[in-house]
Amino acid sequence: MDVAAQSAVITTGTDYGPVKVEWHVLTNEPGGLNSSASQTDAFTEVAEFSMAFDVGELWLFSPFSGPPPVHLLTDDPGTWRTRVHARGRDLAASHGPVLTEPIESHLLLLWKAPMKPIQLLRGTDEVGKQFGRVPN
Repeated sequence: MDVAAQSAVITTGTDYGPVKVEWHVLTNEPGGLNSSASQTDAFTEVAEFSMAFDVGELWLFSPFSGPPPVHLLTDDPGTWRTRVHARGRDLAASHGPVLTEPIESHLLLLWKAPMKPIQLLRGTDEVGKQFGRVPN
């Protein structure tokens, strides 16, 4: 994952092909990794980062060809925290560069919160090691 002032790049194990992505905009910070509400048990990588938006818009898109961009947030400027979860990246990477069915999945949880440093909550897959992980 690479985070700049107003953008983030989330690395996939899939070079070309579909990836499952689910997202939720929350009213509060989600529970910790061990809480029953965290939904993180099956994910091999979990990291959090903050970004500030003057306009209050956040888009999810592929830098390559793919589905049209998805509008995650609209008209809600301020500082947002995002928890990114990934699973299946190693399996997807092992199936070659082009996939026709999704193997990996990602979960994004977003909530308003003060700016904090990037934090790695869980890091166990090889794709994360290969591309570099965020600091603990």
